[in-house]
Amino acid sequence: MSFPTYSPEDKREPLSMQITVDSNSISGDTSVICNLAGMAAKSLKERLPGMIVREILQSAALGVAQHQANKKLGVFGSTMVTAIDTAISKADLRSIYSFPYYIQCFRTEIDPGIHKINLSPSGFGSVDLDLEIKPKSFTIIRITCIGDTTMYHKVIQL
Repeated sequence: MSFPTYSPEDKREPLSMQITVDSNSISGDTSVICNLAGMAAKSLKERLPGMIVREILQSAALGVAQHQANKKLGVFGSTMVTAIDTAISKADLRSIYSFPYYIQCFRTEIDPGIHKINLSPSGFGSVDLDLEIKPKSFTIIRITCIGDTTMYHKVIQL
């Protein structure tokens, strides 16, 4: 039987990001607003009883298939059924790796104009952006850090 699990190694501590606008005229750190890893672990815990029942039923069906294969093809048939089951029954780990661990936020007001924004995620280098802030607008800078080496950013102005 195979089940997805969350181990202590999957839990990462949130690392804040230092934000600096115009060389320290405004600066601060991001704060965690959502722990998606915790939500995913709770969701898994709630779904686990159904997963166990489904896995037991699949194991029973596998036992019947092996018995039938063994009767008709001998040890070779039983071995083939086991090999096929091993190949296709892996725990589904997509939910663990497809979402961020944490969502963080930093909010401030900046006067309209062109500003130099410095983003320094913990454990990464820094990124400098020359950003035009338009009057009466809302600007989002989305930062995605993958692993310990890759960082992407996207500016969204509303």
